[in-house]
Amino acid sequence: MKARLFRLVGGAALLALLATPATAAEYTTLAYGGITCEAWANARSGRAQDAAVYEAWILGFLSAYNAFVFKGPNVAAGSDFDALRGMIDDYCKDRPKDDLDSAAQSLIKQLLAKNPPQ
Repeated sequence: MKARLFRLVGGAALLALLATPATAAEYTTLAYGGITCEAWANARSGRAQDAAVYEAWILGFLSAYNAFVFKGPNVAAGSDFDALRGMIDDYCKDRPKDDLDSAAQSLIKQLLAKNPPQ
C-alpha cells in the first residue's frame, strides 16, 4: 500500500513538473528529491542504505515519467541501473549543490536523446 501511495504521489509531482511551462517550472518535489547532489555522492561512497533509498526515488521518478508522460514503454530502455546511476553520479559530480530532482530531470533529458517518444 505504501509503495503504491509513493508511486502515486511521485507521479502527481512529476505531472505537476511536466505540465508547467519551462519558464514557470515551480513545483514541489517530494521525499528525497530535495537532497543535494553532495548528499547523493556521500551516500554512494559509504552509506549503502541511504544510497538504496535515493536510488529507489530515482527509479520512482523514472517510473512515474514512463506511466504519465512518456509515449512509449520505457524512457530508460537499453540502460541498466548501473548506467543510470552513473549518469546521476556524473551530473552530481559537476553540480554538488543541485538537488536530486534536478539530477533526475537531467537524466530523463539524456534518456530522451537515446529513446525519443514514439
